[in-house]
Amino acid sequence: MKKLVMWGFGGLIILALIGAALGPKKTDTSGSTASSGSAGQSNQAAASVPEATQAPKPTAVVEEAPTIQEIAAIKKQSTDAQWDAFAKTLEGKRITEWRGEVSGVDQAFLSKDYRVILNTPDPVPGYAFDIYLIVPESEALAINKGRTLTVTGTIKSVNCVLTACPIELERATYR
Repeated sequence: MKKLVMWGFGGLIILALIGAALGPKKTDTSGSTASSGSAGQSNQAAASVPEATQAPKPTAVVEEAPTIQEIAAIKKQSTDAQWDAFAKTLEGKRITEWRGEVSGVDQAFLSKDYRVILNTPDPVPGYAFDIYLIVPESEALAINKGRTLTVTGTIKSVNCVLTACPIELERATYR
């Protein structure tokens, strides 16, 4: 065991030395690397070349989630292991304009915010795919049971227990 630990530390030291030797070259304040030519000429040339501008970073494109009907069909034909793997792929995907009827509003677990529970039409008989939104108290008190909401947001989690499969959203908006 001691030999294994010693070899591990030795390997880390060797990697650090290689990284230091192959690391980035030092640059002067003008951004040019040191050269063996005339210092005056290289500095003048560097001063006359405009600095490169950084390209804007691309914005992340959020992938659209399958429809609730597609998700339900996959649930119906999947084993538990297959479903668990698929459900994880839904996290972070966007849903757009899903509709549901408010069946309840209650205080979210360990939070001052509230959870709005929307029943969706059962796309596959025998499975309930409810949508959960988290809203502040001021909004929760204005939402009536039976009201139909159209929601857009990002899937935070999908956790099925038997035939109940709530889909919790984050950054959700509704109307």
